[in-house]
Amino acid sequence: MNIRTRAAQIRSRWLRTGFQCELTLDELEPLFSVYSENPRGKLVIIDKEQAITLKNLLSLFADEYKTYKLDAKAREQATVLHATLSRFNQPVLVNIGDIYQMIRDKLDIKRKYFTLKNANSPVTIENLILSPIKRSEYYLKLKKNAEQKMIYWRKKTLEPKFTLTQLTEQMESVGYKMISSKKGVPIRERIRIIDNEDALTLNNIEILVSIDDESRVRLNV
Repeated sequence: MNIRTRAAQIRSRWLRTGFQCELTLDELEPLFSVYSENPRGKLVIIDKEQAITLKNLLSLFADEYKTYKLDAKAREQATVLHATLSRFNQPVLVNIGDIYQMIRDKLDIKRKYFTLKNANSPVTIENLILSPIKRSEYYLKLKKNAEQKMIYWRKKTLEPKFTLTQLTEQMESVGYKMISSKKGVPIRERIRIIDNEDALTLNNIEILVSIDDESRVRLNV
């Protein structure tokens, strides 16, 4: 298959899937030259929320594309990890870019988290320790409970603005006490939405930590 034919096929796919692209094949063909390389390169859309223009495309050789994917993965992980730093209840003096720099060369650690060297000091680069996650049996059981709740919400056509891991970690942080299913207290009654008119965020749910205590904990994240 020649480069022009390949460019025409991919341009057609973009249009079918809703992308806006007014570039001609004459404009696109030079960018697709990386597809003729061995190993084959890749043409990447930088921002998929924007129209496809020459400025919104990257023509990458195979090794460049590999680096690009690793960078994208690192930035995604950095965003998630940065959002968890508020749990320390200390001023957060690092940004997502700082976290990206810390984890960029540690993507081989698939599951990781941060702890503080000094729990009474602000969250800074110097005060953070990146460690692989070693989940306890308690955490894994909590995760199953949290997953049931996430499934229940989605069946109700609700869309949580947090991940399963984030909900599980919050349940763990408040000391959620699990009970036998024979007790007859549905999980959906122990974790519930505060205001049904608001978005389903962690700040909009409360948790009944123990069935022996009527008080509910409202998360503050």
